[in-house]
Amino acid sequence: MVTCRSADDDGSPVTRGGPRSVCQTAVIVRALARAVLSAGHAWTASATAYLLTLAAAAPSRGSGATPPATRPVHIIVLVPAHDEAGGIADTVRSLTAQDHPADLRETIVIADNCSDATARVAADAGATVWERIDPERRGKGQALAWAIGRLTTERPAADAVAIVDADCIASENLLGVMAGRLAAADAAVQCGYVVANAEASPESALRTAGFLLMHDVRAGGKQALGLSTGLFGTGMAFAMTTLRRVPWESTSITEDTEYHLRLIDAGLRVAYAGDAHVASEMPTSAAAAREQHLRWEGGNAALARGTAPRLLAKGIMNRSPQHVHAALERWVPPQSLLLAATLAATAGSAVSGSSRGRRFGLATLAGQGLYVVGGLVAARAPSAVWRALVHAPRLVLRRLAVMTSMVRRGAPTEWVRTAREHESPRNPPSHDEAGLGV
Repeated sequence: MVTCRSADDDGSPVTRGGPRSVCQTAVIVRALARAVLSAGHAWTASATAYLLTLAAAAPSRGSGATPPATRPVHIIVLVPAHDEAGGIADTVRSLTAQDHPADLRETIVIADNCSDATARVAADAGATVWERIDPERRGKGQALAWAIGRLTTERPAADAVAIVDADCIASENLLGVMAGRLAAADAAVQCGYVVANAEASPESALRTAGFLLMHDVRAGGKQALGLSTGLFGTGMAFAMTTLRRVPWESTSITEDTEYHLRLIDAGLRVAYAGDAHVASEMPTSAAAAREQHLRWEGGNAALARGTAPRLLAKGIMNRSPQHVHAALERWVPPQSLLLAATLAATAGSAVSGSSRGRRFGLATLAGQGLYVVGGLVAARAPSAVWRALVHAPRLVLRRLAVMTSMVRRGAPTEWVRTAREHESPRNPPSHDEAGLGV
């Protein structure tokens, strides 16, 4: 028998007895475990520091207003819709009631491969309707590419295109705020995206917390720092000059993120305008949101692997903060997964006897708590959100289950439409790819 001595990260000796080969193997395993834990701590701490920076920079909710447009801005609103007869009228009415001049706006509903009365209901509510039948190329991205291409010939006077999902209700000032931003020479603008049914269930309240942190805090912080704020898939607008320079060719299941990265690659920036918003009801049960989470996480993981390295290299070569930020942001996980990763790294450090790693992990957890609480306070989260935080551990476990499922089965390649709250679960719509449809 031989005695194998090593030291933990505080310098105190650790003694192991046993055959030399076993001892050497133990030392190697211990070193590898430390390396993995160190990498985990570095990743979670960096992500947490990034989030705290954005939170510190973000203005409080309700502060700052977009100046009125200094010139006329003719906006075409595209509403991609697949079998949305039950709710499309409310969406159209919210868009026809905008405070933007009536002669400078038009709402066009894209009835994409519909099998219900979406087209008729939308037309009765006051929208122009373009019907598209192409079963081989279904989906929101495909529908938008088709409609934007058609706009260039049929609506040549348009200055901008806005995109609003078929299950969203627009604030009265949505188009006016978009016009103000675009008139100020912004290439693209993303408005706020809020949850309409925060009080409905703990699930929807927790989703509200996530939306407030992602949109008001993160996007608001990026706007304050001069960074491109990203696209949320709805409540967004693009100058026609932008669409001519970077044509809409994004047809993946995360078409908004894909197009944003293409804008960054072209040297363009998305501005955030939180003083206008679209609102949508969120699923009130975990089961209803499962496929949506699979789609989001799978699509973002694919973009992180495929696009982020190239953007990072280009950003370093060209000294472009926008490219570097867009690339590195792909590796910042959702809040629930960041918490789970930090807990795992901290627990691993405790088990391995690394007091330094344990302290580092606890400090990172404290930073995440500060980000969540401070961000929700700044965003003026409703009381339902604070009550629902006791259910956060269940959310973390569900998100881990989603990630495990994605690793085992792979990410979905087609969008699976989430049943709306007004639809019977016994007679859900067909699982065809359509819009964001949360």
